[in-house]
Amino acid sequence: MLCQSEQVKISWHQASDVVNYLVTTTGSLGYVKIHNATQSLPSALPCGQDYNVTVQAQGSDCDSIPSSPAFFKTAPCAPPDVTTYAQCEFNMGSVRWGSSDGAESYVAVATGLDGRAQQCVTNSTYCTWSDLHCGEEYTVVVRANNGNCTSLPSNSSVIYMDPCVPQNLAATVNCDIKVVSLSWDASNGTHLYMVSGEAGNKTTAVTTNVTTVHFSDFSCGQNYSLTVTPQNQHCPGNSTASTFIQTWPCPPAGVSTKQDCLSGIVMVIWQATNGSDYYTATMQTDTGISTICMSDSNECSVPGLNCGHNFSVSVTASNQQCNITSSHTTSLQSVPCAPTNVSVVMDCDNNTAVVSWSASQGAVKYSLMAHSGHNNISCQTSSLNCSLDNITCGNRYSVQVIAMDDNCSSIPNQALVFNSG
Repeated sequence: MLCQSEQVKISWHQASDVVNYLVTTTGSLGYVKIHNATQSLPSALPCGQDYNVTVQAQGSDCDSIPSSPAFFKTAPCAPPDVTTYAQCEFNMGSVRWGSSDGAESYVAVATGLDGRAQQCVTNSTYCTWSDLHCGEEYTVVVRANNGNCTSLPSNSSVIYMDPCVPQNLAATVNCDIKVVSLSWDASNGTHLYMVSGEAGNKTTAVTTNVTTVHFSDFSCGQNYSLTVTPQNQHCPGNSTASTFIQTWPCPPAGVSTKQDCLSGIVMVIWQATNGSDYYTATMQTDTGISTICMSDSNECSVPGLNCGHNFSVSVTASNQQCNITSSHTTSLQSVPCAPTNVSVVMDCDNNTAVVSWSASQGAVKYSLMAHSGHNNISCQTSSLNCSLDNITCGNRYSVQVIAMDDNCSSIPNQALVFNSG
């Protein structure tokens, strides 16, 4: 068997008195060629045929009878019409080709970009691989075999696989600028990524050739499903990866307060918002005095605010990602402080008394009450003293002063006792 079908060397023993040699080569598929030669000669023969060769010597007067035939085969022809097919989503690929002259079997080899080759040996004209790798481009060539001879390789064709599934998706939220970012590791065989964010009936989609996207149009208080689908120009992209992210809470609204003047307890109330795990109400003065209360509902209470201060009240909604404070605040005036330094000066000649005190923080006006066993005297003023007339002589009076604002009254001072003349 001669495996080099391109050039076959034919030779014989020289005879005397020979002018010329007539070489006849006959192939099994109808090929016939006759050479005139004076010595051995190379002959190019078609692939994939069984041949016999005879040599006839020609003299000046007579010709010999043809020699006994010599037999040989040439290597099979390279397989024609190689065509590849792919089932991207199943990591399967196949190849078909036309039959080759002289072939007894075929070897198809698929070689990936990583250099790994997968071989298929068959006596048919097709092969299928079911364990190809995602993200690969396989170059496929087919050779025909016949005994110890192998044909030249066929023209190559390419099998393209589905891109690999993206790995290590990571979603983050920038609470300051209200942007959600998603990143992932590059996946083999990908030219573009389709990235979508879905919450309820709202979907946002972008296409990118990098491995990071930023969403600036997400809504507050939503749980978004984020999906990355890789694509290339050969496969539609069936491998997806997904993760979830909760956006920033919606800001609380409708913040209001209710104050129990007697106990000093303040109740802060607001409208519950989407995306919040808990709330923090903050009451702060211009001088830096701050008090907070926390709740997982839409209200919380604060006991014992510092008396006589004007508080600015805000509510912050929080989840695992962000803290969002209400855009509008409300104000609260805490209960006025109780009057201090209360004193009494008697005018015995006129049977009157002047009660005075120090200013109370947060007070707009004051109310005074003097009690005795015979009569009670009251006085209301915006100043820091009050004159008590019509005091009954020879009585013991108990005096208390209360500070008031527009909504609440302080607790009274500790009673001061004096005797009239």
